Amino acid sequence: MKSISERARHSNIGTTMDIYGHNIVDIDHVSASHFSRFFKQEGTGE
Repeated sequence: MKSISERARHSNIGTTMDIYGHNIVDIDHVSASHFSRFFKQEGTGE
């Protein structure tokens, strides 16, 4: 978030979180789902 905040030139990271925070949570859920499927397949030999 700090990098995004700096690129957007927000003086307060809270502003960045207010604007983009929900997107970060959504992306985190998607990536967790992908990793879960990857490791499940790897463990079963599929």
